[in-house]
Amino acid sequence: MEEKNKNIIEKALAILNRRQEKPKTGIALADVLALFPGAKVYPPSIEDLTKPKSCQHCAGNKHARIVKRTWANGKRDWMCHRCGRSILIAQ
Repeated sequence: MEEKNKNIIEKALAILNRRQEKPKTGIALADVLALFPGAKVYPPSIEDLTKPKSCQHCAGNKHARIVKRTWANGKRDWMCHRCGRSILIAQ
């Protein structure tokens, strides 16, 4: 009985040791600089940081995109390309 429990514990530990961490998506900045020494890295623009991610009405649709709209009077805002609704930026 004791031998059987020891084998079960060893098998469980072996399975846990075989598990790998989930790989991270994307490329790390350090990897880019190692591959391209002297490369210039620019931070994201304010527009990229403030752009809404999705339309609340069309969130499940894969064709819905958020685009910048310019009115005739010069006013600019974000809109859903699919439904045309104005997208409010959360402050």
